[in-house]
Amino acid sequence: MNKTLITFIKITLVFISGISLAVMFVTAMNAAANDTEVEPNDTPATGTELITGQDMTGEISPTGDVDYYQLDGVNTLWGYVALLDTSASTASDSGTLVAYGSDGTTQLQIDSGSWISGSVIAWQHFVNGSADHYLRASETGDDDTITPYTLRYYRIAISEQDEVEPNDTWQTANITAKSMIAVISDTVDVDCYSFSVQTGEKFLFALNADPDNDGSATDYGLTVHDPAGVQIAAANTGGIGDNEVIDNMTLPETGVYAYCVSSASGTPDPNDEYLVGPLKNNYNYLPTYIVKPEWLDPSPSGTAAMGELLTFRLNFTNTTLVAIPGPIKMSGNFDDDCLTLVDAPGADSTTSKKAEWLLDELGAGDLFSATLVTRAKAGCVDDVHESVVMSYYQLGVGKDVDYTIEPGVYLPLVTK
Repeated sequence: MNKTLITFIKITLVFISGISLAVMFVTAMNAAANDTEVEPNDTPATGTELITGQDMTGEISPTGDVDYYQLDGVNTLWGYVALLDTSASTASDSGTLVAYGSDGTTQLQIDSGSWISGSVIAWQHFVNGSADHYLRASETGDDDTITPYTLRYYRIAISEQDEVEPNDTWQTANITAKSMIAVISDTVDVDCYSFSVQTGEKFLFALNADPDNDGSATDYGLTVHDPAGVQIAAANTGGIGDNEVIDNMTLPETGVYAYCVSSASGTPDPNDEYLVGPLKNNYNYLPTYIVKPEWLDPSPSGTAAMGELLTFRLNFTNTTLVAIPGPIKMSGNFDDDCLTLVDAPGADSTTSKKAEWLLDELGAGDLFSATLVTRAKAGCVDDVHESVVMSYYQLGVGKDVDYTIEPGVYLPLVTK
């Protein structure tokens, strides 16, 4: 069987839940999209569209004005962080930002002034999936104007990994996922999360004080610590039940940093969950890695004969400064019309179409390699796909390596 030659390397990137892979094709930013509110936008139906990563400017004027914004939903594993910056206003700088579901009336989050520069909606899921969701900006009290404000919006995946105690110091910090969910059990409890940084990367840290949207009695504090454990930033602008955010930190050196959550005042309620995480360069924090499959034994012409052994090496390298927690699943996938599996040393499972290896974790800078030995079954132009699933980050990645089996060309017989 001949297949059309693929002349480019295919790279796939998907976010996952459990063992289901769900691909989202992100539309490139429309350069012509508005970066200034479009009036009238005082109802959900007339809301101005927000584009992820693009700042929106607007005004609450005249007094009593409200501005609605429309967000394109993805699925319930995705969501957003939104920041209403009122610090440049020449009138009131007291703004309120409300997140709504797809009906434009069901309130998901509300915030008024918990950020030093304004208000924040933190780690809010698209609860109605791919339907449009909405934000509403207004002046707190509806008795003054805000001229101007800036609204920033970042569409992100939300993983919600659980903390693991003890993690009360920067030395014992859990490795962060995209977002972490936990509780502060008492006044001395501290939860720290570590992450890998390269010099000059920009970070935002956001804490949702009430991800269940059922009220919170806890006043959270948020801090950031450098590779030596020195506190370099802190946020405690909000009060009981308020979100917190540390914004626009360009971190000065390569190393392992940590951010920590604690009770800022009063007695925390151990039933109050929080959701916290970093954004790196305005997007999800994720590990860096190299996925590189290789065909080890092609002929000088770059092809194989039918009946010949084809050996592939699958390579997965963790290039971050912290471990990638498990479980990690690496697999080699192939068309069994073209290839027959001969051997996959150390594989945890095999079928006629793939072999899989499971890892508990992959240490900082470590390489994991596996060998896949197959036999050419028919004339084909196809590829072996290396897939790596990192459950901790709800992330799946993959890469192909091409091969050609010449039709009508057979492994020569060995004669004595």
